[in-house]
Amino acid sequence: NKDYIVDVNVKTSTVSASSNLKFAITDINTSNIFFRLVFNESSNSLVNSYAPQESAENYKLTLRIVKPSNQPIDIDATLLDQNSNFFIVDLPDNYKDVIGTYECELFIDTNINGRLERSTTNSFTYEVVKSIYNGLDGIIEGDDYPLVDTLATREYVDTSIANAVLG
Repeated sequence: NKDYIVDVNVKTSTVSASSNLKFAITDINTSNIFFRLVFNESSNSLVNSYAPQESAENYKLTLRIVKPSNQPIDIDATLLDQNSNFFIVDLPDNYKDVIGTYECELFIDTNINGRLERSTTNSFTYEVVKSIYNGLDGIIEGDDYPLVDTLATREYVDTSIANAVLG
């Protein structure tokens, strides 16, 4: 796993992400992003005595993404532990299947006094980089994901096709 951590300030709806969130198009089960909720408690003790203590379990995070192909997609983050402020998004293959820069933002949802409150964060990006096999795409298959790599990741190969190819 990549151990990328993005800090999410719930009071100011801002995120602080490193500028080098990168995944290879050939990555499998290592494309996750951790989100850490940051609650800015007041430095005023009187305000803190009346304000309820914030809890991450009262929040829902939705990662909204625009792919390099301009296709919008979204995915919900999962709270790792009720006692932590950490959420995780494990990006499925179709969230990193086009080489390029993915634009992101988060919806931060919570219920206050029985009413949904939603804020939208500033944007951040992650990048999907090519594999050395992508240089073979013009020869073998398409622009983004080479046939050779697709065959290498299959659990089985049809023996009649393999025998026909190999002779």
